[in-house]
Amino acid sequence: MQFKAKKKRYIIMCVVFLLLLTAYYRSYRQTRQLIKNKYHDQQSLVEENILNTLNYIELTYEVIDENLAEEMEEYLLLLENKYRENPNVLDWDLSALQEKMENYELYIIDEELRVIATTFSPDLNLDFKEYSAFAELLKERLAADSFASDRMNLSINTGELKKYSYLPTPDNRYLLQLGITVAEEYPVGEINLTTTAKQLKANYDLVKDISFYKYINQDKELVGEVNYEEPPYIDVEIAEEKQDVVEEAFIQEETIAINANSRADRYIPYLVQKNSQLDWWNSYVAGISYDNSLKHLALRNERRTFWSNILFVSLIFIIFSLLMDKLLRKTEYLAYHDSLTKLPNRKLFTKKFAELVKRNQDRDSKIAILFLDLDDFKEVNDNYGHDIGDVVLCKMASRLKSVLRKEDFVARIGGDEFVILLDGIKSRTDIKKITRRVNHLFAEKILIADSEISITASIGISIYPDDAEELEQLLKMADSAMYEAKEDDGYFVYFEFGR
Repeated sequence: MQFKAKKKRYIIMCVVFLLLLTAYYRSYRQTRQLIKNKYHDQQSLVEENILNTLNYIELTYEVIDENLAEEMEEYLLLLENKYRENPNVLDWDLSALQEKMENYELYIIDEELRVIATTFSPDLNLDFKEYSAFAELLKERLAADSFASDRMNLSINTGELKKYSYLPTPDNRYLLQLGITVAEEYPVGEINLTTTAKQLKANYDLVKDISFYKYINQDKELVGEVNYEEPPYIDVEIAEEKQDVVEEAFIQEETIAINANSRADRYIPYLVQKNSQLDWWNSYVAGISYDNSLKHLALRNERRTFWSNILFVSLIFIIFSLLMDKLLRKTEYLAYHDSLTKLPNRKLFTKKFAELVKRNQDRDSKIAILFLDLDDFKEVNDNYGHDIGDVVLCKMASRLKSVLRKEDFVARIGGDEFVILLDGIKSRTDIKKITRRVNHLFAEKILIADSEISITASIGISIYPDDAEELEQLLKMADSAMYEAKEDDGYFVYFEFGR
């Protein structure tokens, strides 16, 4: 039973420890998830900011483009009227005309698609036939009879935002063209993606790089990286692998994620539809590189903190458990042992007897109870004092333990009374052998403080199950036999009914 109690105690301690570990582990998992959520939320904010910026730029450019188109159409109609009055375009004073059209450059293109007159001298005599795709478009516009306007576009050479509009002369001999650098008319310098990218990189440590990609023409055959700060302002010389990913994002119309150990790249398409078709000029793919090392570092730090806490808690728990176990052992020991002699007390003696009875149910053996009382021990206390008497009791307890067998059990149940359990008894001869050894130890005097003290004892014996089966009855029988031994000056006496 004592073993079961200890086992139960250890099980409870282990369960408590496991509950503590479980609570810490759940807290650790929650903290890890919070860290992941934090970086995920920051990524979402970055991406939402970029998409909002793209939307803002698109709406702003759309308003500017419409306003410029209306103004350019008005100026081109004035030039058309001028042509009706004077079809000899080479006689026109373009500088005077330009003064009436603030910030606009004037171009006159002939049937050979050559710039024959312009306010922008670097483009004089420019031959558009060298640009086959654009030349075909100019031919169509020259043959038409209506106003045409290009969307605002980023110049690959200068990085400036340009817009051009066209109107053929009534006889379709010339194509009148107006061009403008948008920044000269509208303050669009800060309305660009590079500024947004810089702000996001400054605000979020996890953002390693932000790039923007777009188709370089309406054929959508090639993508380039947009750069507002230095040439090439639309760089088509990008890695083939990156170009494939950007094109996939355009085509699939969904975010493409590429994860590596220390970084994560996400390619997010921002697609604008006009008349059920992709508006290639206002459509982008934002390429964002995130620094995963910051998140991994935070997770590693949290993991180290977790294991440090586990180690600390384990250490504290072990120390606490050892102290509690020691305290419980001590309490248990005091509950089952005599405080003076350290021998088992009556309570533990009762438990031990029950264990032996259970063990001997399937064995052909008996249990003997020896009830031992020290003769005239009161005289020792009276003559030498209670302190000396206590020393005598301790020495007698030690001697008793030394002469008994390993399987025997001795306990102190009263002031000068001891009981001994003898297990595995086959006959009275076994009892007599052990009793003689006990008797022999009383032949030796006890030396205390230069005094020799002689001690004798009387022993009464009862046998389980011959005399009785209940412990209290057996003790009464052994006690009765002990008193008979005292009266007869015998050393030991067996209990016998009717004596």
